[in-house]
Amino acid sequence: MLRTSVLLFLLGLLVYLFFYGDSFLFEPKDRERLGQVVSVDGMVLGKTPWQDSFTNTQLNSSIYDGQKILTGFNSSLKLKLGQEAITIGESSSLLFNKRANKIHVSVEKGKVTRSELSPLILFWVDGKEIKKLIVENRKFAETTQAIVNDGTVIGKTSKEDSLLQNQMDQTFKLHQRFLEKCYIKYYEKTGGQTQEVTALFRFAITPRGRTDEIQLLQSTASDEAFQNCLSEVISRVRFKNYQGARRVVEFPFKFSPPQ
Repeated sequence: MLRTSVLLFLLGLLVYLFFYGDSFLFEPKDRERLGQVVSVDGMVLGKTPWQDSFTNTQLNSSIYDGQKILTGFNSSLKLKLGQEAITIGESSSLLFNKRANKIHVSVEKGKVTRSELSPLILFWVDGKEIKKLIVENRKFAETTQAIVNDGTVIGKTSKEDSLLQNQMDQTFKLHQRFLEKCYIKYYEKTGGQTQEVTALFRFAITPRGRTDEIQLLQSTASDEAFQNCLSEVISRVRFKNYQGARRVVEFPFKFSPPQ
């Protein structure tokens, strides 16, 4: 009876480590929680100092010292930092740090709305402390970022970028079945155990509308065959109506398990 109980305990432990082992084994024991996610709307990615890649931010997950948060277009995130509630708007990039018993939030891009001006939470834009309820950094990255599956843009900056996004949206819709095929193969390979997957790619669009210099920046799936399959599909894409100089773009591809 005792042996059966021990075996069941070990089996349960193995199952736990299989699904949660990354956080259990690799998160530092002295990590400090700075706050908690209250609500998530749309696509929000986060990366802690002990993680190698960005992952989808979930409801009730913690915000840690050294964590970075990215929100997509038409996406937002609400956090509780101490007694203060903050709302991170769309197309934002923030870095959280703890120094001298105070939380320092660097707004690298985007907009944040604060519920109050707590003396223990300091917001910074380009090295300057901002003591306002609304903190904005209108700086945009040099690259255009987009989400393929719903045709929206992260960091939309101009009419030219909007036109480019429309061209990319229409082109990737034609290749959507090939992208999904990569995910389905990966899904079947894992025996249906995989969850939602996000893969962030950077590539260049040439003046002739072809793609090159394809680079995987981050992926929540570490399967090399899956990543190579996506790269192969991107390499075959051609933006026939593209007119302009060489442009570098970043795309987070998002996949969900079959229903």
